[in-house]
Amino acid sequence: MVPLQERENVLNEMEKTYRIFIGRSFQVPSLQWNDRVILNDIRQHHPALFKEKGEEMREILNEYQHAGPRFGYEGAGFDSTFRFVTQEC
Repeated sequence: MVPLQERENVLNEMEKTYRIFIGRSFQVPSLQWNDRVILNDIRQHHPALFKEKGEEMREILNEYQHAGPRFGYEGAGFDSTFRFVTQEC
């Protein structure tokens, strides 16, 4: 089983990486803005993309807020994902 602190660190890094991707892709300060403001800006400035992918983006951002060890998640799925993401090449 992966230690709780390592899970927390990986989850935080994954969220930060996703937010950086959003910030660079849509020219928004995604590390400073909350999820609602980010999605509203994308909806306003990229309506076609938001119509196609907005709900998926909302789900991903929402999952980061509710997933992982902060909420006592101990599922095997996270452990296997953690091992896959952190395995050394």
